[in-house]
Amino acid sequence: MKKTIHLVLGLLVFCSCQEENTDRLRQASFNAPFKGEMHETVYVKDTASAITLEVNSISDERCPIHQETCTDKGTCAVRVKLSNMNNSTAETILSIDNSAEHQMDAVSVNLAGKVYSIQLQGVNPKPANPVTGTPKAAEFLISEYVEDEKEVK
Repeated sequence: MKKTIHLVLGLLVFCSCQEENTDRLRQASFNAPFKGEMHETVYVKDTASAITLEVNSISDERCPIHQETCTDKGTCAVRVKLSNMNNSTAETILSIDNSAEHQMDAVSVNLAGKVYSIQLQGVNPKPANPVTGTPKAAEFLISEYVEDEKEVK
């Protein structure tokens, strides 16, 4: 009887810790833009699915704003890790630059049979001279691909 009580209490503590971990994360929804800073994990969910997106790095080599003599526009690369609640993970790199044609990047990622479209919609602040102390934040939009309907949900 004592062992059963300890087992039940242990499971309750474990389950409450798991739930508490996602409660402390920034919350976002599918199909709605959200921001993530470097080394931040964002909990993205709707009524049927939930994943986390972790921003592992932001490498911003774009030409500084207000600098008129740039020979190379440079790029900004954002490395992210996606995980579902079953601990399936995938990592990818999205990149943008200062050109009019490449202000957004998108990739599809498969997590345990579910396919998600991840869009990088921007990274701010843009490089400046002098450098500001504002932390970099990437803006994302994630949609779930629904295979039965052959469309992005």
